[in-house]
Amino acid sequence: MAKALIVCATRTGETMKIGELIAEGIRFSDHEANVVKVN
Repeated sequence: MAKALIVCATRTGETMKIGELIAEGIRFSDHEANVVKVN
């Protein structure tokens, strides 16, 4: 199982939503994904 880290910088939260959708796709493929917000 591969691991992915998705790093998002967002003001309104819209980019974070996209990051979560990307992570969901990765998890659907039986891999581990984490989304982190940095500001």
